[in-house]
Amino acid sequence: IRLSLVGSEMCIRDRMRTLYTRLLLQKGQFDAAKQQAERLNNQYPDDHNLLFYLAVLMLEHEQITLSEAYFNQLVKQFGANSTLHYYLGRIAEHKQQPDAALQHFLQIDDSPYLIAGLSEIGKLLNQASDETQLRQIYQQKRGKHADQSALLFALEASWLADKDRPLLALEVYSEALTEHPDNTQLLYNRAMLSEQLDQLEQMEQDLKRLLTIDPDNATALNALGYSLTNRTDRHPEALTLIRKALNLKPDDPAILDSMGWVHYQLGDYPLALQYLLRAYESFPDPEIASHLGMVYWKLGQPDNARKIWSEALQRDPDNRLILDTMQQAEQTR
Repeated sequence: IRLSLVGSEMCIRDRMRTLYTRLLLQKGQFDAAKQQAERLNNQYPDDHNLLFYLAVLMLEHEQITLSEAYFNQLVKQFGANSTLHYYLGRIAEHKQQPDAALQHFLQIDDSPYLIAGLSEIGKLLNQASDETQLRQIYQQKRGKHADQSALLFALEASWLADKDRPLLALEVYSEALTEHPDNTQLLYNRAMLSEQLDQLEQMEQDLKRLLTIDPDNATALNALGYSLTNRTDRHPEALTLIRKALNLKPDDPAILDSMGWVHYQLGDYPLALQYLLRAYESFPDPEIASHLGMVYWKLGQPDNARKIWSEALQRDPDNRLILDTMQQAEQTR
């Protein structure tokens, strides 16, 4: 956070005191920091910028009691508004008062805290049994905030997908796209969920629609290319898409992985190795490790393959993708 002192009557010495207060908090000297904060608040009781700064500063360092007192002081001076409801909601969360937190977040109706507040609501209503209530909240907010409708649809669908309701999430994306047919993020999200549900025709249709709107969208190019590589035998077509994506983002590890994997599928293992090594050095995640190991295996270098997979399992001992890849490789010996 930054302190805005436009119009403030604070002298240079007291401006330095605000920085000193922050430094004390960073060093864990909380009692001394609180004393400095109270001194500033008592000296400048009508400096709303200062009071807000101190309230957020205390919250950042989990000095909840004083932070709440400062925010309530602002409520008395201004009345509750979306900004104050957001922070009071976070304080209620810290105090393990979920019902109070929810009531604060529900009263947020202005940017920039609308989306942040709804994200917190999604964390508070985190059970499958909360589905009806959560969906009603999103529907109400979309009615009030048409300019945020696409993002609110996406948040609702994401919540449903996380709660193992992918088909319902897909319906939400479809409803959203009837209202926002050219929204590239919604198209991408529905495409990725469609692939998970083995609805490959819908996935391809959405990604191609997205690329009609935004032809140089490297993420969509890579997603379509990788899906065609993994889920079809249309490898030359996939290579064209991935090559274009890589031209746009030559150091992106996900695209490098796709390029390596499509060359693997095309049988060019030495070239696949080059791309996958670059991807793995940049981002050694399990999927890239599984691909790199398979290339080493095809090149007759099983020790290198096992080394890569062993490294991946050290980071994530129960990773199903790595374990399945190892089993698949051993069966081809």
